[in-house]
Amino acid sequence: DEISEFRPGEPIEIELRYRNIEQAEVLAYKVNLMTLALREKDLSRVTEVNLSGISPTVSTTVELGETGPGGGAMYASHDVKLPIEDVGAYLVIVRGGDVHTSSLVLINQMELVVEEVGGRIRVQAIDPLADSLIPDVQIRILGFGAVYSGSTDRRGIYISDGPARASTVIARRDSGDYAFHRGAAMIPIKEPMQTLDDSSEGKQQMDIQDYLQNVIQSNDFNRRARDGVWQSELKKVRKGIQIKQASD
Repeated sequence: DEISEFRPGEPIEIELRYRNIEQAEVLAYKVNLMTLALREKDLSRVTEVNLSGISPTVSTTVELGETGPGGGAMYASHDVKLPIEDVGAYLVIVRGGDVHTSSLVLINQMELVVEEVGGRIRVQAIDPLADSLIPDVQIRILGFGAVYSGSTDRRGIYISDGPARASTVIARRDSGDYAFHRGAAMIPIKEPMQTLDDSSEGKQQMDIQDYLQNVIQSNDFNRRARDGVWQSELKKVRKGIQIKQASD
């Protein structure tokens, strides 16, 4: 799976689904999810992250079997236990022959409730084990060409400064606890409803009148210009045999 979440103290186990793979190398790196997400924007190219010089937290080789299910043309699955205990975000990379895949494992004690409110994204951080709200959580929202960041208030709430058109939200607290949210599609941006007073209605009507006046003036100018060109053509003195002239 692309993302797996576990609570502290739970056994960390991921499922490999494979075919025609006899052996797999499994590497797990503890990463700064804020930096990784900002750099890569999503997890689609995460296997290309340069990890040279960084020692993996977990490095193991899994024998998947030369025969039996998965050793041939049929798909099979294999559970891999990762001896990880510390809270944090871990990038898991699996290599089998020429095939590479990756996954993100989060060991956390934090959940995010993400909603779209008035064209902005509202994020609330919750501790599901303590059943409490979490203040002072760093929030980063990745949009199309925009990044919004800040911290949750006493209610565990952060609201983006501007409209963000993607639902990729990352949260981090000082303990190294991460939470990650990405919806299946873009969060729709709804324009906030506004109440127009008399002055705003007058301004709106004035804007419309100005626009219409500009259109009328532009049309008059173009008509006069065409008439001038036509009159100029009529006054020209032509000699010799004239061939019918036409213009598109």
